[in-house]
Amino acid sequence: MKEQDIKVLMIEPRKKPRVAFLNTSVKAFGCAISIGADEPGEIGVKKIDTGIYVIYNKGRAFSGLEANKRIGKDILAGVIYIIAVDEAYFPRSLNDDEIKKYTHKFIKKETFTEEDIIKNNLRELFAM
Repeated sequence: MKEQDIKVLMIEPRKKPRVAFLNTSVKAFGCAISIGADEPGEIGVKKIDTGIYVIYNKGRAFSGLEANKRIGKDILAGVIYIIAVDEAYFPRSLNDDEIKKYTHKFIKKETFTEEDIIKNNLRELFAM
């Protein structure tokens, strides 16, 4: 598949989701999830709906990134992106309905206690 720019939702800590364009190369994904990190991160992927995924900095526990959103049991830190994939799992642009749905879902700012973050980081550390 040819690399291309796709329409995604970019969610920065303490900010509302916004539409952004992201190149589908692994290098571009790696740079995108490393914004604000002490060092380049490992790309993490979590399914949140059929054909909809969150990409995030998997090395968030010790990367100096600010806590952002809770997805399932995990607290994701730093900039995260909501992306869509087609039937063959190639990244594709979010459509207008998906943008509206996930903007609404992630618009609320979340706050985390230091205890929440410590527990999350320990769970992540011991899951390795």
